[in-house]
Amino acid sequence: MLGLVLISALFAGEIREEAPLTKGRRLAIALTLAMGLWLLFLSDSKTSQICLALGMMIVLGHRLPWLRQSPRRVLILCIAVLPLCLLADNLFNISATFLRLIHRTETLTERTLIWQAIKQNPVDPIMGAGYMMYWNLHKGVTIDQQFYDIKSAHNGYLETYLDGGILGLFTLGILLLGVGWRSGREFLRGTEYGRISFAVFVVILLHNISEASFARRSPLWFAFLVFCIDVRQLPFTVRYVCHEEIPIADTPVPASQVPSAEWPRV
Repeated sequence: MLGLVLISALFAGEIREEAPLTKGRRLAIALTLAMGLWLLFLSDSKTSQICLALGMMIVLGHRLPWLRQSPRRVLILCIAVLPLCLLADNLFNISATFLRLIHRTETLTERTLIWQAIKQNPVDPIMGAGYMMYWNLHKGVTIDQQFYDIKSAHNGYLETYLDGGILGLFTLGILLLGVGWRSGREFLRGTEYGRISFAVFVVILLHNISEASFARRSPLWFAFLVFCIDVRQLPFTVRYVCHEEIPIADTPVPASQVPSAEWPRV
């Protein structure tokens, strides 16, 4: 998430593109981004790496001529990619090839085994088990007759179902539809905020396929809520403070000494 913000700040925004990369603010951003990319490489988190690559394409996609002319093409691609990938996977099993390319197994590092093991202890399909109560009740999962003490389903959508059942998924769906509609409109306006807002939305959807961050106490969920709130629309009170005293005298005061009605803002 921080990488997307840094990439957006490095190649857009208030920094002039002709400013040299080795001086000033651009150098600080570039060094911070380089450290983050190195740590991301050391972590070997394929989910995070894929999310960053996809988000970066959205943030910087406007630099491509055929996308700059029509931002709607990015939205169409994002909407069409999922059904096309599902169709191609059913026909050609491309997921297995892709996972081998990124040095992962078809179990997504044993995640699919966790999802299957959770079915052994079903929850109320309507209300779920309560917020994080599933793991308090069952303490973990049993895979191949061996107990594993874990506290996450490693899937945000499944985790939401365990917490709130179908009602929880319905509520989450309303939230995602509302945020997705608004971020899509902002993206079509061609603003920097619109690009990064839409990138964050796509990343959070992809990230929760193999990790659980919906309604969890994590920096990723907090960052997503910031974009949900859209702080740009919040009303801010503007206070005016006068730093000069108006002289009171019987003699006329020159116009040059009278304070202006436009007081400085704070």
